[in-house]
Amino acid sequence: MAVVEINSSAAHVNFSPGFSAYSVGKLAVCRLWDSLAFANPEMSVFHLQPGIVDTAMNREAGGIDAIGFSDDVSLPASFIVWLASPEARFLRGKFLWANWDVNELKNQAQKIEETAYLSVGLVGWPFDGGNWKLETAEGAWDNL
Repeated sequence: MAVVEINSSAAHVNFSPGFSAYSVGKLAVCRLWDSLAFANPEMSVFHLQPGIVDTAMNREAGGIDAIGFSDDVSLPASFIVWLASPEARFLRGKFLWANWDVNELKNQAQKIEETAYLSVGLVGWPFDGGNWKLETAEGAWDNL
């Protein structure tokens, strides 16, 4: 099963203080899906920033002019279709932007799959949590 969680750059980029609750919410949703994927190894979860689209909230944050470009709203749809394919499984658990080049991602598949690259986490932490082989305690998730 593939789950594409639509998120926002606000989960990993600091915006103005007016967006703090939104940013915290987006990061929390990301971690919630990571927890569900951990408990359900057959589930492939992808976190997706859908691109830079002209919305009211985007205008409030400085708009397309501040960013310098915008993406067509059809872009995330095409990217999501690809993420749902077996070809994209190496991106499980990663935070992605819909405007990234698919071929460039595929060229980095080994690095992406074997490291914490493109994962949400603590930069500079001396342990590579992306390579941990953790197992849940028997029945730990039964009451959720």
